[in-house]
Amino acid sequence: MKRLALATGVLVLGLTATAPAHADYAIVVFNSRYCRIWTDTSVVPPDGTFILWGWGRYYSLPTLAIAEHKLATAVARQLCWHE
Repeated sequence: MKRLALATGVLVLGLTATAPAHADYAIVVFNSRYCRIWTDTSVVPPDGTFILWGWGRYYSLPTLAIAEHKLATAVARQLCWHE
């Protein structure tokens, strides 16, 4: 039983050590109403803010694909513009 517990512990530690790093993304809108994907979510740019819309918060998005989708959604809802 001890060997099984040890093997399970080693397996769990091995899987967590090889997990990919978690990167947060956010949608930032600047004072000019231009928006973009922001990768450093711990700091807001001095001339911008994170987009908040209704109940949705476009902050701390887990993947770049989700951030791109939220950016397109914000542009479609005319919260900001993006080239």
